[in-house]
Amino acid sequence: MFGYWIKKRFVISILISIILSFAYMAVFVVPYAKASSSNDLKRSVYENCNISYDIPSPTKDQLQAIEDLDFVDNTFGYYVTDATLNVNGTNVNSSLMLSDCVDSIEMTMFNKERIIASANTDYENPIYIGNDFAEQYGINVGDEITYSGYVLNVTAIVQPDTYKNCNLVILKDSSLREYIESKTSAYSGAYIKVNDSQAADQYWRSYKPEGRLKDRSAFDSEEEYQIHFDAWESASYYNEITSFSERLESIRLVDTNSIWIGSAVFIGIYLIIDIMLFLRKTERIYFKTRKSKRGIKAYYVFTLVSDLLFTSVAAIGATYIYSLADASYVSPSAIVWAEIFAFATIGITITLSFIINLAFAASTIKSNKGHTISSVESKT
Repeated sequence: MFGYWIKKRFVISILISIILSFAYMAVFVVPYAKASSSNDLKRSVYENCNISYDIPSPTKDQLQAIEDLDFVDNTFGYYVTDATLNVNGTNVNSSLMLSDCVDSIEMTMFNKERIIASANTDYENPIYIGNDFAEQYGINVGDEITYSGYVLNVTAIVQPDTYKNCNLVILKDSSLREYIESKTSAYSGAYIKVNDSQAADQYWRSYKPEGRLKDRSAFDSEEEYQIHFDAWESASYYNEITSFSERLESIRLVDTNSIWIGSAVFIGIYLIIDIMLFLRKTERIYFKTRKSKRGIKAYYVFTLVSDLLFTSVAAIGATYIYSLADASYVSPSAIVWAEIFAFATIGITITLSFIINLAFAASTIKSNKGHTISSVESKT
C-alpha cells in the first residue's frame, strides 16, 4: 500500500499543498493579517499614550498658559516638517516631528509600551523612528541619520506612528533647537493630557491658536494687519482640535468577510480536487480489489499526514516569502491570529477530506460484489 501511495499520490499531494497554500495565504490570509495589524496599530496609538487632545499651532507662551490650567495634566509641543534625511549615504524624504518637551515623551505614541528596540546610550540628538522606516532603509538602533548638517542617533525603534506618520527628534542639543526655532515662532501643534474633559471641551470652543497670528511687521499697512487680525479673531478653531477618545471610538473592527470567503473557497477547491483524485480510474480499480478496509485506511492515513505536513510547510513558506517582499510593519499579534485561522482551516479541510475519502472507499468495497482481485487486475 505504501508503495502504491508513493507512486500514485506523493507528488500530487506536494503539488496540491504548495499551489493551494500559496494562493490561500497570499490572497486571503496575509491581506487579513495586514488589515488586522493596521487596526491594531491605530488602536495602539490611541490606547497606549496619555493624550486627550491634539491642538493646532500654540506659541510657547500660550502652551505654558494652557499647562497652568487646573484641568491640564501635561503638554507636549511639537514642530512638524518635511525633511530630507541622509540615511546610510542615501537621501530620503521623511516627515519629522521635533520637540523640546523632553520630559513629556511618555505621554506620546513614542512611549515605552510601543518601543520595539532601544539603545542604552543617552545621545545628544536622539531620534525615534518607526519600524516600517527602519525596515525600509535597513536602520538599526545606534545608527546615524543626518538632518540639515546635524547628526541624529537612532535611540529607539517603535511601532509606526499611524496618526502623524512621523519620526520623532528630541531637541536636547541647544544648537539644533535654536535652528528649529529660528524657522518658526510657534509649535505646529501640541498634545494635551487633561483630567476634566468637560472643562477642556468648554475651553477649546474659544481657543485661538496664537501661532496662526502673524506679526505686524509681516504687513505693509495697519489696515492689512487689522484685516488679518479680525479674521484670526473671528474664526472658530474648535473643529481643528482632535479628541483622541473620539478617534479611538471611531476605529472599526477589521472586516473578516474576506478571510471567511477565502477559507470556504480553499475548503471547496481542496475537497473537489481530492474527490476527483479518488474517482480517477486507477484508484477506483485498485480499491475495488480490496475487500478489507485496512489497506485503504492506511493509504488515506499517509495522505492525511503528508497533506498536513506539506500544506503547513507551504503556508509558512508563503508567509515568509510574502513578508520578505513587503517591508510594511505587521504586528506579531495579527500574524499569530491569521496563522491560527489559516492552520485551523487547513486542519479542518484535510480532516474532512480524510473522512469523505474513507466513506467513498467503504462504499466502493461494499459495492464490489462478485469481483476478485485477479479478475480486476487482469483487466488493468
